[in-house]
Amino acid sequence: MRRGDWSGIYMIIVVIIAAVLVITLVKPLFAQAAETSQTNLGYGTDYVRAALGLF
Repeated sequence: MRRGDWSGIYMIIVVIIAAVLVITLVKPLFAQAAETSQTNLGYGTDYVRAALGLF
């Protein structure tokens, strides 16, 4: 094989490794954001109930 034949394979390997790293780093951030949004949603619901006198 010529050197040019391998460059495509190396690029695919690099893209796969980059995708795995991005998924590994970003997935916990989305989990943390989901927890925060649920907490904020609870606070917002409590605020609206208090404002409307529904407690």
